[in-house]
Amino acid sequence: MRANKLKLHLGKAISATIIVLGSLMLIVGISKFIYRLPEISISDMAMSAIGIAALIAAKSKACVNFLIHPQSNANVERTILAIGIFTCIGITAVKIILGNSEFYQNSLDENSLIEWLTFLLLIVSAYIHACIGLTKEFKEGRRYFYATSFALFILGMEELSWGQMLFKWETPNQLALINSQGETTLHNIYGINTLIDPLLLVALTVAILLTISLKTDNKKSDTYSYALEIITPSKSILPVISFAWIITSYIVLNPSGSLLQRGEIEWSEFLISFAVAMHSIQLLIRLCNKHTEQRI
Repeated sequence: MRANKLKLHLGKAISATIIVLGSLMLIVGISKFIYRLPEISISDMAMSAIGIAALIAAKSKACVNFLIHPQSNANVERTILAIGIFTCIGITAVKIILGNSEFYQNSLDENSLIEWLTFLLLIVSAYIHACIGLTKEFKEGRRYFYATSFALFILGMEELSWGQMLFKWETPNQLALINSQGETTLHNIYGINTLIDPLLLVALTVAILLTISLKTDNKKSDTYSYALEIITPSKSILPVISFAWIITSYIVLNPSGSLLQRGEIEWSEFLISFAVAMHSIQLLIRLCNKHTEQRI
């Protein structure tokens, strides 16, 4: 694949993914709503509404246009910053208004909407990194892009228990005995499961410190290495990872607290996957724009 076609390819791929996801959410939401009648299910109505919103966004070709005609890196930064702040405000509003409702609990359970969105964002990010690695003009960081793509794919599949949630197979007995949730996953194995949340907190802390240190200081940003450039999040993602850090630090440092429950770590995982996806898109645009400038 060549750099001049990369953004168009990924824009179309992401739009197609949004169409498929939106259609599935709309169909499943309506089907579940009808099945539960005469009871009214807010969660099913919300799922259908999100599906409609996704289809409208895909039909507008907003993703394709955003990737192909970003105008400038500054516009990309402002757009992602606005989306991130809106997402954080939305999560806070949902927690305050619906925190004690069945809808809220269902949204964070296994095989929930939030878990599926986390999976989707990680898989899209993995695909973006794989495509960048396959692009001839970006050979310098190819090993990093392939390794990151593989790691993100593993994390995404872990979210859905490698398809077990979808296909409902039985967990092998030997794995079920050492898995805290009896699932086909690695991160829930005894001994590993207690390390996940602290590791998330450490990773978020490092990401925030790198962003503050490197991306908010123009003099430093001109001198740091190519490796740090492709790894370090931009300052537009800082509100999202900071909000994820607040959630994670509260749950890790105050596990018996009443404000946030253990299961609400799903919000943090979703925000991290959102930040990774936004960073992947920014990286794609920045590398393509830099290649274009070098050709001129």
